[in-house]
Amino acid sequence: MSRIQPLGTPDELDARITGLAGDLLSVGSGPTPDDLYREAAARADSASGFYNYNVKLPGQAGPVIVRMPIPGSDLMDLAIWPEASVLRTLRGMVSHAPRLLYAADRPPFLILEFIDGDLLDDLAPRGVPVPGHVIGDVADLLAQLASIPRESVPQLPGDWPGDGQSADFARRLSGITAGVYSQFRPEFGALFAALGIPAEPLAAVLERWATLTARPFRMLHTDVHRKNMLIADERTYFIDWELALWGDPVYDLAVHLPQDGVLADRARGHESRLAGCHAGPGICRVGSRSGLLLVS
Repeated sequence: MSRIQPLGTPDELDARITGLAGDLLSVGSGPTPDDLYREAAARADSASGFYNYNVKLPGQAGPVIVRMPIPGSDLMDLAIWPEASVLRTLRGMVSHAPRLLYAADRPPFLILEFIDGDLLDDLAPRGVPVPGHVIGDVADLLAQLASIPRESVPQLPGDWPGDGQSADFARRLSGITAGVYSQFRPEFGALFAALGIPAEPLAAVLERWATLTARPFRMLHTDVHRKNMLIADERTYFIDWELALWGDPVYDLAVHLPQDGVLADRARGHESRLAGCHAGPGICRVGSRSGLLLVS
């Protein structure tokens, strides 16, 4: 009688899945994942964000996106997980995120499904009302992220703030900002001063982190804005998950509202629909408005 073999550790299982995906992508006479990477690396017409190049190429079953880190990018944000691990976590939990087809470490690159859509920023730039479904789609995303249990997310750093330690989470975020400021102050200090940026720009907010309401931690995108949303078939797809975190869900709102140009007199209605109506009781509602204004 044959015995059922254990699946192994999550890392071992991911490696087996990656190998299988590579085999499937290589079936037939089409390009292998390494072929796609070499072609993408040689292209000069890639789209790029701050941290990654994105190249559309023909794959076995249709177009794919080859995603490669930009060498030498200055780290301006808090990142704790490989994007591939995040996308694996989202499988079956978040309905409108890119599907990971392949991931490699050396050299580092991802192959993602191609979503045939338009950037929301192209359809409705800042200051232009978004299509009617978008706010509901963002709310659905936050609700789906809130449903992901702690045991399903990638391993957290050993010193990561514990569940509900919203003040410590906020200090982690502001610590990145302080580090960037310190890094560039020797070169740009005179410009900072001319712009009226004080020598200790975070002093006031650091004192107020302790006033944040404790909220249960959830999976976060942390960069939900118009350039990270694709519109296809009247649905919103959310891309660029390299900055995903485990933390206070109000942070996703604090990032989304200011970056999408929501004016102060509209923030209350936006907050009610995003946090109160969709994310569920006890997740974003508790002290959300005061926390939102402070974090943003």
